[in-house]
Amino acid sequence: MKKEIFAVILFALYLISCQNNDQAESTQEVENTQTVAEQTRFFNPPIPKFNPRFSEYSVNTERDTTILHPSGTMIDFPANVLVDKNGNLVKGEVKIKFRELTNPLNFILSGIPMEYDSAGVEYTFESMGMAEMYAYQNGEPVFINSESEKKPVVHIAMDKRNSAKNQYYLDTAQGKWVYEGQAQITDLSKEKDLEKEWKKLSNVKINVQEPIEPKKESGRPSFFITIDPASVPELKQYDKLSFEITENEKKYKPEYAKTLWDNVTIDKGGRAGTYNVTFSKGEQQITFETYPLLPEEDLKKAMENYKKEKQIADRKRDSIKNLIAQQKEMIELERKRIEEYNRKLEENRKAYYARVKARNDSIARVMEKKERVYVALNFSQFGVWNCDNPMLASGNTIHALFKDEKNKEPFVPQEIYAVYKNYNARFPIGSYNNFAMKYLPGTETMIIGFDLNKDKVYYISPEDFEQSDKVKDQMIVLLKSKNINDVKDIKKLLGV
Repeated sequence: MKKEIFAVILFALYLISCQNNDQAESTQEVENTQTVAEQTRFFNPPIPKFNPRFSEYSVNTERDTTILHPSGTMIDFPANVLVDKNGNLVKGEVKIKFRELTNPLNFILSGIPMEYDSAGVEYTFESMGMAEMYAYQNGEPVFINSESEKKPVVHIAMDKRNSAKNQYYLDTAQGKWVYEGQAQITDLSKEKDLEKEWKKLSNVKINVQEPIEPKKESGRPSFFITIDPASVPELKQYDKLSFEITENEKKYKPEYAKTLWDNVTIDKGGRAGTYNVTFSKGEQQITFETYPLLPEEDLKKAMENYKKEKQIADRKRDSIKNLIAQQKEMIELERKRIEEYNRKLEENRKAYYARVKARNDSIARVMEKKERVYVALNFSQFGVWNCDNPMLASGNTIHALFKDEKNKEPFVPQEIYAVYKNYNARFPIGSYNNFAMKYLPGTETMIIGFDLNKDKVYYISPEDFEQSDKVKDQMIVLLKSKNINDVKDIKKLLGV
């Protein structure tokens, strides 16, 4: 089946076919269209003109297609997966509108809610990548066929991994996030670690205590020892414990039985089912290789106990074997995923370099990154999907008193958020909770707020925040202000 690869070059999009390298018509990044806006009508971007834009791609619905986004994110579109509003299969070319949101600034500027309610407790999402995607043909929205076994998959490229692992869909009709199981996360940097783990599992020795099968008396010399059988766990099924000299033991002499020994110890022998019985008296010591045995009248009961213990030991051994097999299977699946990602990335790199004849632009540098983390989001329907961890920020609760740095007068921006370096999340602060926020000493904390009517940003740097005056549970936060003409100005403030 023909497979096409798309790559974005700066703000233009090119189609790179694996077979014929035909060039498609270039397309610019697009504004958030009315159709998309209608589907996301309860989003509330603080400054609409800085709302992260969508990229637009053309896809032939009759071919399996991979779209390469400038960040390294890949979108797999199976053939024949789209239908129109009447459920009819869509054929021919469609327009895909896509954007990814991967850092706190994206989350804030998009206005997409990042709160999740569970059992009446409101959590904030820490994200491992969020994607929003729609499809259109002739200006009309088309949909993912619910009856199709294959679905579009967005593989979001991230530079590092956090604790997020769950997949959520934003149900705009209900106005809430819906849990959709766990996302598949593949860390390309873990390939060598997986090889080591595989070898480690392959060399595991399964040590399960095996019970000893009772033996009948064979006529060889034997002796009875008054010793607690519980001191040798695998012999616990014996009520009357005696030992018979093995056929290999040559040191035994009948006169040893006449000696009153001071001490006796029992240890596992060198051969399966044998035990070394050591007698000692003063400096004299002698050891015999023996079999534990029972007289005929006790053998039946001991054999029943042995079979029970053997079944328990077999179940333990099988359980450990199954666990090792499952872990090795998981490792093998992850290794195959890493191989597939690397294959796709190499394929995309070659196609891109063949197109632009250069390796020094920003997209090429992204393509050269080897140690990425990929988060696979399975789109069963178009909209917003997220890989998240619902969390409550740790630390002590403080109440912020915001003041203008210039005139020291109290004021509150219309929207304001705390951003912590260690969390890929944003935490809203507002009058609804008396401007409460978490204070994490030693953690870089930045406050950013917006005047929605003036395209103005208010902020305090991590250094200045750490120096803010704190009295009991209140902190005086002096906010600087800056008029924003370009989203790059906000990125510089947040360092993203």
